[in-house]
Amino acid sequence: MKIATRLSLAGLFFVGIVVLIGTVLLFAMRQVKQELVKNEAAGEIVNAVSALRYLTLEYALRHEERVQTQWQLKLASLANLLAGTADFGGSEERAIIDRLRGTHESLHTLFTELLSSYQGRVADRGKSALLEELEARLTGQMGNRTQDMITDAL
Repeated sequence: MKIATRLSLAGLFFVGIVVLIGTVLLFAMRQVKQELVKNEAAGEIVNAVSALRYLTLEYALRHEERVQTQWQLKLASLANLLAGTADFGGSEERAIIDRLRGTHESLHTLFTELLSSYQGRVADRGKSALLEELEARLTGQMGNRTQDMITDAL
C-alpha cells in the first residue's frame, strides 16, 4: 500500500472520529439544555410553594383579605406552573408531577376550610376555642403539604 493511500485512510479515519465526537457533544449539549429547563421549572415550583407556605402562615396570624387574595393568586400561579410541565417525560418525573398536582388540590381544599373556620369563629364567639384549634391543625397540615411539595420538587 502506498504512503499516499495510507495518509488518505488515516485522514478519513480522523475525520470520522471528529464527526463522531461532534455528534456526541451535540447530543450531550442538547441533553444538558433539557435538564436545565427541567431544573428551572422545578426551581420555580419550589419558589411558588415557599411563597404559598409563607402566605399561609401570614394568613393564620393576621386573617387579612390582602393575604387571602395573594394566597389565591399564588395558588393559581402554581397551577399554571404545574400545568406547563410537559418537559418532564420520565415515568418517575410524571409520578412526582402528578403527586404535586394532587397536593396542590388538597391545599386549595384546606385553605377553603381555613377560611370558613375563621369566618365561623368571627360569627360565633362561643365556638372560638374549638375553631382556633381547627385553624391551628389546618395550618399545620398545610405546612406539612407544602413541605412535601418542596421535597418532591427538589
